[in-house]
Amino acid sequence: MELWYIRTQYGAADLWHSYFVYRVQSKNGPHVRCFVEIRHLAESLCRQTQAEYTEMVDILCWLALERYVGAQGYREDRPHDGDTPDLGQKLLGAAAYLDNLPLVRQLLSDGHCPTVNNHIIPSPMQLAAWAGNVDMLKLLQEHLPDFENIPFEADSWRSKTGPGSIKGASTRGDMNILRLAIYPPSRVTPDSKDFAGYPFGRVDPYSQQGGDLRSALLCAKTPEIFQYIQRFFQDPGVDNRFLLVRYAELGNVDMVRYLLDAGVDINGGERLNCNPLSCAARYWHEDIVDLLLKRGADPNYQTVQQRGSPLRAAAMSGSMTIVRKLIDSGAKSIDNDWWPLFEAIRLEHTAMVRLLLDLNIGDAAARSQILKLALDLGLDSMVELLQQRGVSLPS
Repeated sequence: MELWYIRTQYGAADLWHSYFVYRVQSKNGPHVRCFVEIRHLAESLCRQTQAEYTEMVDILCWLALERYVGAQGYREDRPHDGDTPDLGQKLLGAAAYLDNLPLVRQLLSDGHCPTVNNHIIPSPMQLAAWAGNVDMLKLLQEHLPDFENIPFEADSWRSKTGPGSIKGASTRGDMNILRLAIYPPSRVTPDSKDFAGYPFGRVDPYSQQGGDLRSALLCAKTPEIFQYIQRFFQDPGVDNRFLLVRYAELGNVDMVRYLLDAGVDINGGERLNCNPLSCAARYWHEDIVDLLLKRGADPNYQTVQQRGSPLRAAAMSGSMTIVRKLIDSGAKSIDNDWWPLFEAIRLEHTAMVRLLLDLNIGDAAARSQILKLALDLGLDSMVELLQQRGVSLPS
């Protein structure tokens, strides 16, 4: 669910959002601090803006998805950034997203910082840029120095360029907002083409400022945005094979096509878990699977891929369509790879199991072991199907 707002979705974001709304509106409990804080934030915003409570909860739960649902899944006991909730800081982020300039001015005068992240919603700078609120972003920038180190803090630096605003603009895919995030008009030298003290085209990718700029390459919505950011570096220090598999996972077909046109290895080379075809198949992105196969991706490639072959990834996703696309393109069992069959069994996908059995995926010993696993997992329908096909338990 990471970057749900630019990931090609098939309903997961809506499901998580509905769950968040339900938990926020339910009673207090000992392990639901995040939901209580979202509720308090919604109540405070409604008092100050006269907004409708249900609508405000809906908005805040969308904003909270990025902070609470990621690659590791959601955890209600997730550790927090601090012991004392800072309601004012959260109000600043929400008000920046809602483009409430009067409330933001008040909160800034109270000493709240535009760049600080919290464990509920992203930073005000990121949210203002993501929402495309031009005047809001300019206001936040005016309350920040050109650059300042902050020793011994979680957010160890801040400046008119971020952190956060460039990422928000990149994910939005708006070139005008991106230029505003990178070149704030309130800088000491507003006409300079330098970026945060570095000459254009020579930004140190491993500096604090360069790291923030470089991170935006991982979430660019369009090739135009990506190219613009890339020009600030001689070498951004990001492996393009990693970028290709990342955008294949996100379902961004335009970025996948752009990186392929730029000459990135279509199979990911011998880099751990960087096969874009497996990744696109795993996340059910049929358009990217079609593009990769058309460009010559190897449907059997699994060198240094911990999740195995593209066929296994497609079976894991439960997509019969992608499984058939791969088989039609030459995907087959290599070295008695029985994992695709097991993944289909695990999902109790009867049609896929029958197809893979017909293709002789897995030898007799492997199928016997799969039958035992199906019994252990209580998959009665799969046990019956395997036994009908003559599979017996290991002796």
